[in-house]
Amino acid sequence: MEILQREFADRQSLIAYVKDLAPWAEGGASNITGGNYAAQNALSAIDAVEYGRTRNFGNGHITRLSPYLHHGTLDLNTVRNHALRAAENPKDITKFIQELAWRDFWQRVAKAHPDYLWTDVEDYKTGFNADDYADILAPDIADGKTGVACLDAFINELLTTGYIHNHARMYIASYVVHFRRIK
Repeated sequence: MEILQREFADRQSLIAYVKDLAPWAEGGASNITGGNYAAQNALSAIDAVEYGRTRNFGNGHITRLSPYLHHGTLDLNTVRNHALRAAENPKDITKFIQELAWRDFWQRVAKAHPDYLWTDVEDYKTGFNADDYADILAPDIADGKTGVACLDAFINELLTTGYIHNHARMYIASYVVHFRRIK
């Protein structure tokens, strides 16, 4: 068995190596830099107070910690403890802590019931049946060419940067599910 290379001169060398290993993989590398150093920088940049005050606005403060949490570079306990140490008054970061708790809750639900992620767990409340929804994402949505300016901007931001604000994700999801009826 071949031992995989672990050290690279730069990011481009790593990307070229991965492309060589997986020539069948489509798309390009994410613009999000991984690793512990990048995760610690992102963690040190959070402002949990401002997050709680402005997170519901399109230009509100966000953490950009999701990729590091998702891939295990950071854990929720570390993020919570960092925020608590940085807060003058723990009550000021209540919303931030609640959002971490919701993330933990849904991770536990997904772990306990992995089938919930891929099956309907209750009847639709839209007046439609599951058969009324398409299984494949329409190309105009995938390409950010829906004709709906804000959605196209959100999708193009996601395609360009690999990240969008949580509310932009919810707007896109609502459009895809409720307007376009795609599962």
